[in-house]
Amino acid sequence: MELKDIVVHLNASKHCGRRVDYALALAKRFNTRVAGLYVGPTSDFSYLMAAQIGEDGWPSARAWVAEWRNVAKLQFEHRLEAANVAADWHETEGDSATMMARFAHHADATIVGQADPNEILPISDQLVAERVVLEAGGPVLVIPYEGEASAKAQRVLVAWKASAQAARAVHDALPLLKAAEEVVVLSVNAAADRTSQASGMMIVTHLRRHGITAALEEEDADERVVGEIILSRAEAKGTDLVVAGAYGHSRAREMILGGVTRDLLQRAKLPVFLSH
Repeated sequence: MELKDIVVHLNASKHCGRRVDYALALAKRFNTRVAGLYVGPTSDFSYLMAAQIGEDGWPSARAWVAEWRNVAKLQFEHRLEAANVAADWHETEGDSATMMARFAHHADATIVGQADPNEILPISDQLVAERVVLEAGGPVLVIPYEGEASAKAQRVLVAWKASAQAARAVHDALPLLKAAEEVVVLSVNAAADRTSQASGMMIVTHLRRHGITAALEEEDADERVVGEIILSRAEAKGTDLVVAGAYGHSRAREMILGGVTRDLLQRAKLPVFLSH
């Protein structure tokens, strides 16, 4: 797969600039076109909980919405001027995650922001990353709200398991893996499972056939701390990108039990490349 077009989520978040910078840097690196998508509310303002705002508050709500849109557009255009990258502003209305996923169907990769629990945003923006990962039909790059967010991706950690999701993530990430200086395939709990152990060696061989020199590392751990291990290993190695499959279980079970994907979405302080 080649990266020919990227869609990036735009909103009034104070962290939006980080994901725009990442998208433009990635586009410059791979000669890719960027579509910046801003999703405004529908006219009924339901996501603003209009019942609590009351009719008297609607004019203020409309003013907030107009300001959010203007801030997002100015920020996007300002960064675009300095980046010298082909890009377009797109604007629509509706649920942010739904509209982002629809745009993602026509792009090679989608860039969204990690949710900041301390930031107040419209309801439709609060679960964008989690929902787009599930609905995009392609790879999603989640940019953290704090920590390093370099689009150079020179040191990549692949969180591997013998699953369709992990295989999809590796294949989707091939352009980034080929451009990286160092690729580590981390297989947790492989030693206890001969099938998983063989799968780890086979994916490393597969990557080498693509000209990617990858090293295989294995670690045993309780399933409940796999996400923690991935992130701590990434930090120890100075990794600037984690590649992983998203959601090994049903979404309902994942929501109840937590899981590796939710750990990566919520706790990572580096970009995470996820495919479902």
